[in-house]
Amino acid sequence: MRNLIAFFVKRGVIVNLVSVMLLLGGIYAGMQMQREAFPSINFDVIAVSGAYPGAAPKEVERLMVAPIEQELKGIDGINVIRSTAFSGTMQITIEVDPNFKDRSRLVSDIQQAINRADLPVDLPFDPVIMEVKSEQTPVLTFSVFGDFQPLQLKQLSSKIEDDVRDINGVANVFVQGDLKEEIRIVPDPEKMRASRVSINDIVALVKGWNVNAPGGRLKAPEGQSIIRITGEFVSAEDAGNLVLRANEKGQSLYLKDVAEVSETLERPYRYVAARGDPAITMIVVKKGDADIITLVDKVRSYLDT
Repeated sequence: MRNLIAFFVKRGVIVNLVSVMLLLGGIYAGMQMQREAFPSINFDVIAVSGAYPGAAPKEVERLMVAPIEQELKGIDGINVIRSTAFSGTMQITIEVDPNFKDRSRLVSDIQQAINRADLPVDLPFDPVIMEVKSEQTPVLTFSVFGDFQPLQLKQLSSKIEDDVRDINGVANVFVQGDLKEEIRIVPDPEKMRASRVSINDIVALVKGWNVNAPGGRLKAPEGQSIIRITGEFVSAEDAGNLVLRANEKGQSLYLKDVAEVSETLERPYRYVAARGDPAITMIVVKKGDADIITLVDKVRSYLDT
């Protein structure tokens, strides 16, 4: 030990060089180190969520929860299944055996079980599977609000959501308070009576024209083409210009002549507000390999511009 100490005492230049190298190496390692708010932990939980708009909780349980639970029974690696049915949505929480090692195969088995389940054909989207990990916790939450009309707020928040999703390191953006755009038709009884138009005439007209459906295939010598009927309304003007009837003189009665047609948002079933104003809240989730501090700085920098 004394010889080692004497060696370094006599060679101060080497000691200084080693110290500088260790210091620089530590600084470099610190700069490259991935920073997290919490350590990465797997909670041994897999969540399955789905939506069936307009369905009551009992219908959601009977048509969605029960068929999925039936298919999940018997899958190796599952300890407990807990389900909750709400109005229009459902949540299934699957507790995984912590000793089960092949987690990717288990997720695949659950996905296949959901695919086999006899679910309603008119679901807006297939049930979503998510493995719950600490790295998937939100890193930033912000709200968009101000002196805007509802449609303006919707359009602004949609642009912000798209831009934030494009930021490197963002895994997902969950939106609360966002409402779907819709075209609202409010018939005027007096104008309908004067024009001899019934509510059934309006309903049949809208149903017949607001269509987006496959039309089959067309075979020709030069190849095969897919036909699609695209008649969905893009704006209130499209709907308002629908012809209810016309005569031989070229005079037409339009939908806008007997009803108020406007672009608006669906009626909310819950309200999100910030400082007393209607708001749309966004929750940012980072990717597993992203640095939390760098990502938050990027999002804040974008929001400040």
